[in-house]
Amino acid sequence: MSQNLKMSNSNFAWKGFLLGLVFFNFTILTCLDKLPLIIYMFVVLICVIIPVVVVTELPEAGKCYEASESLIHFWKSGCYNRRSERFKAVYSCKPVGYSMGGMFISRVATTTTFFEALMDCTINAILSF
Repeated sequence: MSQNLKMSNSNFAWKGFLLGLVFFNFTILTCLDKLPLIIYMFVVLICVIIPVVVVTELPEAGKCYEASESLIHFWKSGCYNRRSERFKAVYSCKPVGYSMGGMFISRVATTTTFFEALMDCTINAILSF
């Protein structure tokens, strides 16, 4: 039950994170002459800092998931007797990874997927208004 709550909270957080970043990108591209310079510079700063954090954190989370996946595969290759406790313990293990809203687990290529979604949503927002 608590795992489902974590997934739903994480799903909400990632959608809100992407939506907020799209809003800031839309603001940068369309509101230069409508906002005071201080607020505009704050928005630009947010749009620079968030992608830097994404580029530094997501690949490391992906490497963690892929390394734990290969370790579990290695452990499973050594288990032959299905009745042993070791077999049950190894086959109950799940790879350690960072779940993206319950939809998928972060891999090394997740950064590209994130920026593709960001650019797609930003372009859609600009064309809609």
